[in-house]
Amino acid sequence: EDKCQSLQLSVDRLLLTLAKAEEDESSLKTLVQSLNQTLSQPNYQTADLQQNLGSIQNALQSSESKRRVAQEKLE
Repeated sequence: EDKCQSLQLSVDRLLLTLAKAEEDESSLKTLVQSLNQTLSQPNYQTADLQQNLGSIQNALQSSESKRRVAQEKLE
């Protein structure tokens, strides 16, 4: 009977430990998702900035081309 109670106590402790581990795992998964979202935001911002930079570079090239054409007409 003592051995049975001891085993039951061990099982109860293991169940509590398992429940705590599952709770911790769930919390960590939520944290990882949050961190991944936080990390992906700068990537989106970087992509937007790169797209804006590309547009500005294209506009600059167009402007330089128009300037050259205008300068050639003046000469």
